[in-house]
Amino acid sequence: MKKNIFISIIILFFIFLSFANDIEELKLKGKIKEYTTTYYNHKYENDSIIKGDKNSIFIVKFNKYGYITEIISNDQIAQNEIEIYEYKYFKNKIDELIIKSGDKIREKRKYKYNQSNLLEEILFSDENNEYTTKHKFIYDEKNKLIKMEAYDGQMLWATTIYTYDENNNLIEELKNDAGIMYKTTYQDGKIASFILDDSNSISDINSFYEYKEIDKFGNPKLVYIYQYPLGFSLKYIVEYEYIYYE
Repeated sequence: MKKNIFISIIILFFIFLSFANDIEELKLKGKIKEYTTTYYNHKYENDSIIKGDKNSIFIVKFNKYGYITEIISNDQIAQNEIEIYEYKYFKNKIDELIIKSGDKIREKRKYKYNQSNLLEEILFSDENNEYTTKHKFIYDEKNKLIKMEAYDGQMLWATTIYTYDENNNLIEELKNDAGIMYKTTYQDGKIASFILDDSNSISDINSFYEYKEIDKFGNPKLVYIYQYPLGFSLKYIVEYEYIYYE
């Protein structure tokens, strides 16, 4: 479940949002070359909370334009699993993205833009290399992203609503994925909480984030994640390490 949370929160943002590049969409700052996220279980020592056993590691690499080029996952589910991201451009915009696992193409995405050069649609290929799934992006009169709709063929199966404060800062994402609700809140440009509400399951997840250390660019270095239904107790200690382009 933890890997799914990581993917939902950290990796797949760049599918649903429409910022300048993946670094911005991940709410990160600076010219990041790669960053490593390490999850630790926690333990108590002399009445203090310290890092316990290492749970999992995720490495994300970027090109100089801020787009993801490689993701390495290493946990109980994926042992050193590597995904390669290859981009094709047209008129300085992403035209196609090819995602590979080893030599095998796992997925292709085609990008379409509106007259304002904003991302309007992403088409996703299936295992037969047919584009049957798509995401549509809807903007307000100020060209601010307010809604994403996901379709499988003609069937609408997921929507995401984006809410902003009076200063146009994103403060909430509310996603309905076939009846499962995902709510992500933000404060000062960082994730404050993540709530998964599945009415058909007892495995609802409520996660809250405490930022212990921030680097000079404003990116998180040490985060405590608390989860309910564990009584809002500490679940993971998360460390982030960054390598920046010079």
